[in-house]
Amino acid sequence: MMGPVGAPKVLREKPMATQESTLDALRSACRSCSVKELCLPFGLEGPEVKELEDLVEQRGPLSKGDHLFRMDEECHTLFAIRSGLVKTYTLTPEGEEMVTGFFLAGELLGFDGLATDHHQCNAQALDTTTYCRIPIPQLDRLTGAVPGLNRQIRRLMGREIAQEDKLLHALRHHWAEARLIGFLLRLSQRYQALRLDGYRLSLKIPKKDLANYLGLQPETLSRTFNRLQRQGLIRLHRKEHLLELLDPEGLRARLTDGYGDPYRL
Repeated sequence: MMGPVGAPKVLREKPMATQESTLDALRSACRSCSVKELCLPFGLEGPEVKELEDLVEQRGPLSKGDHLFRMDEECHTLFAIRSGLVKTYTLTPEGEEMVTGFFLAGELLGFDGLATDHHQCNAQALDTTTYCRIPIPQLDRLTGAVPGLNRQIRRLMGREIAQEDKLLHALRHHWAEARLIGFLLRLSQRYQALRLDGYRLSLKIPKKDLANYLGLQPETLSRTFNRLQRQGLIRLHRKEHLLELLDPEGLRARLTDGYGDPYRL
């Protein structure tokens, strides 16, 4: 769905590589991934570059339905999605699932467990998924020595919190159409942040999961998708799990209901 992330192991097979060539390889490997904001060095010296390379461990694949982590498990690691799709969710006291987010290839998750050292949600693969593990203790040690990395991690955490707050605002104040449009526009922004086509979105999220996330009934979600398509704002290619944004400005105009766009970060 999206490009690879993390520092590939091939870098370790070149002991004679200069620091400059190593940094070039890191930039190339991570250019379509938000983890580049961790991996791209901020004034690192040669030994620190090597330590950063050794920090990231590629893992997987997970099969559809497998869990990356579960709620209340100890949190020792951040995860960078290399390929595939992951959802996060919690369970109500009655055992009902509440979807809290979707993570694309090139995005980072696991911040939920940093405050308490235990995960506050479950993370489940919605497709065959590969990922990188970034151990938190080693990352803490390295960020202590490199202020730039520390600032980037704080920024990523702040961005995730802001997104959650804006979603809660959207679910409280917006009708079904605005909830879906806001989600699609935010997804488009995330694609663009990963340097991908923000107007052709892979939509492999199951309808029941997306409806759950947006606080809608699946039937309401289907009717809203169909209405937006009839109006020429989007085009669905269901067999390819692809959605085209035909008129992003027209979609954004639908959100001018006095609350503004809850997904504009």
